[in-house]
Amino acid sequence: MARHQSVCSLSAPQYDSFSSVSRCVHFADFHNCWEKKALVSRTLMSKVVGARPQVLWFAPMKGYSEHNFYGNMTFSVDFNKLLNHFAPAQMFYIDQIKFNSHMVTRILLTRGQSYSLQPVNTSVTGSPIMRVEFGSESSWQHVTSSLVDGRRLPHELEIALQPVNNDCSWLFKHCRTSANNHSRANTSSYYGSYAHHVCHRFNTFRFRCPHSLDEEKSVEVVRAWVKSLEENDDGKGSLRDRDIFALEYKKKTDVVYDNSGWGGLSTSMSFFSL
Repeated sequence: MARHQSVCSLSAPQYDSFSSVSRCVHFADFHNCWEKKALVSRTLMSKVVGARPQVLWFAPMKGYSEHNFYGNMTFSVDFNKLLNHFAPAQMFYIDQIKFNSHMVTRILLTRGQSYSLQPVNTSVTGSPIMRVEFGSESSWQHVTSSLVDGRRLPHELEIALQPVNNDCSWLFKHCRTSANNHSRANTSSYYGSYAHHVCHRFNTFRFRCPHSLDEEKSVEVVRAWVKSLEENDDGKGSLRDRDIFALEYKKKTDVVYDNSGWGGLSTSMSFFSL
């Protein structure tokens, strides 16, 4: 059960350092970005905040071998580089979401836009994100756990980046793109459905994830796809990039890949929060 609430200071927070942020997506969303040569934004939905801007969801960078419940492909960028591009960058609180197993704090990062939202103070303990100054450079920390109703629970920071003009194409150009681990998707729970917090796009809505692959297999698929793309560019074929990926995906996983653009996503499912 998820409970949305206004943001309050985190109790007894434990911090960890980070230098990069990442946006992780499923293969189908990755191909939408690949074809547009730009990251694809979504509408911000919140039960607490009324604003509905177009945003890109980022979070502190995870290791590629660590399970990422957002998908198979990661776009990552140095956080200070991102802030310099978005100057004058401002951070506002959106909301907090309390789950039985963890807590999420969501913030909005904008370039000068004005909202009637509470600004994030990055210099006080209890903030989900803290800035540590070293001369002219800044390093960053985020809360990894805190006390919630007397229990220490994992904490996650989610950053809704509000792009304007050519920001989406700038991010596509400057982000490092890598495959990652999404192998825990489709794990069963004790209640007969899918386990919580293993696949945001599909399992959360009780649909089977079509891309439950570990880092090694995902890398294998992507490398084969890139090699075939190079051969196709040399005049050996005229298939779309998405069609070529489907062929290589089938070879490496023995699973048919839906390359229609939805990647198995039902139109009855919500994808505004991806």
